[in-house]
Amino acid sequence: MKGIVAKISRGLALGAAMVLSVGLATTSCTNERLAGDVEEGRQQLTFAPTVSETWREVAQKSGEGAGATRATADSGLGSVVSSSTLELGSVAGDSLYLHVTTTEGIESSVGATSDSLELRAAPVTDVQTHGGFGVTAYYYDAGASATGTPNLMNNVFYDTVSSGEWKATSSTPRWMPGKLHDFYAWAPYNHPGYTVSSPTGGAAPTLSVTIPTSVADQKDLLVAKAKGVTEPTSGTGVQPLTFNHALTAVRFVAKEVNAGIEITSITLEGVLNQGTYAFGTGLWTIDTSKPRVNFTQTLPTPVTSTGTPQ
Repeated sequence: MKGIVAKISRGLALGAAMVLSVGLATTSCTNERLAGDVEEGRQQLTFAPTVSETWREVAQKSGEGAGATRATADSGLGSVVSSSTLELGSVAGDSLYLHVTTTEGIESSVGATSDSLELRAAPVTDVQTHGGFGVTAYYYDAGASATGTPNLMNNVFYDTVSSGEWKATSSTPRWMPGKLHDFYAWAPYNHPGYTVSSPTGGAAPTLSVTIPTSVADQKDLLVAKAKGVTEPTSGTGVQPLTFNHALTAVRFVAKEVNAGIEITSITLEGVLNQGTYAFGTGLWTIDTSKPRVNFTQTLPTPVTSTGTPQ
């Protein structure tokens, strides 16, 4: 009996040792996070976004000449007079023209004076104004390119900031060691007029945009991308991200109107207000199949023309 008891006791001891070994192995595995079948890095993937002070260079669609601009494309605003001028109509016998000008910065588009008024919400200079930004991202091997659906994150909201470093409250992804990364970002996030696609085949996402008729809802659309990025060696995991303004600010100035005419509002009639922005190319495609709409802005203070050019 003693021999039998001894054998049974030894068997129990070995069984306990085996359970302990399995437990140790399980604990070791849980310290190595996996994304698919690739070991995930220890660094959280955070962003340090900045907003460019200059307007993004407008890429031309195929078929548009070198002098083409957004204003001269088929938008329904008026008749093309030159590559930078549209004839809108007339008031009291005076022809009205839209003159297209560009500036290096956005300062001239912020605020309104007694004789001018923007037709869109003021440009923002910090993504915090929009409460954060969305991100879609791929990772892939060096020498290859992104494939399939976004395998790192898809439409993740980065909404928490501390000392300029943004994280995602829901679940901040981590860098993939030894991999290349493509990032696509936008703000505002979850705006009813701006819808981001869920791409396939390794493609960049697109933004379907419908400009709201209310000026207050016409938020400054910011876009950013960074391709072929590797995990930072600084040990912080912070990735710089530069946002550009994707929409054009429009401002009206009353010039050379007959004396005594009071301007109380401005209306653009028959305008195409829907299109798609491609992150990969930076091109806009205007949807000409949709109904045209009118945009009206009532001036907070009516402007009375003196007849003197301003």
